[in-house]
Amino acid sequence: MVFYFVSWLFCIYFKDNMWSFQIFYHILKFYTIISFYFAVKHSA
Repeated sequence: MVFYFVSWLFCIYFKDNMWSFQIFYHILKFYTIISFYFAVKHSA
C-alpha cells in the first residue's frame, strides 16, 4: 500500500509530462490488478 501512495505522488509529479504519466499510469493499473488478484486469492 505504501507503493500505491508513492505511485499517486509520482502521477501528480508527472501530470505535466504526458509521456511519463502514460507509462506510470499503465504501471499503476497493472500493480492494482495484481494486488487485487492476490488479495482475492489470499482471502479465498
